[in-house]
Amino acid sequence: MHIPVLTYHSSNISGNDYHNNDHIALRSDLKTIAKLGVKIISAHDLVKWIKGEMELNDKERYAVLTFDDGLMLDYMDWQHPHHGFQSSFYNILKSHDDYIHATSFVIASPKDRKILEKTCMGGNPIWSDD
Repeated sequence: MHIPVLTYHSSNISGNDYHNNDHIALRSDLKTIAKLGVKIISAHDLVKWIKGEMELNDKERYAVLTFDDGLMLDYMDWQHPHHGFQSSFYNILKSHDDYIHATSFVIASPKDRKILEKTCMGGNPIWSDD
């Protein structure tokens, strides 16, 4: 059995289409996943399954959702200066299913987040301690 890991970056907002906005892509992918009957499991459960510590029904299809970089846009809505209102990944998940699971990987160093905010995010305050 193969279990895909779908990875999203909340900073990927270069427009308002599937190919240039991971918020749009996540919402669309969740609809497709539901339509196909794929069950979403946690990254933790995926690791347990790989290690043989957990069984999954081989008649079912599964996927894992992860969010990279840990920007505030994973959890908070934001008014993008060029592409308008962006619903957070959290609110997208909640609007789809109250019990859906995703794993967010966070850059833990406040110093490095401040550098990245200035160099990668145009100074927009979206890589904060919040």
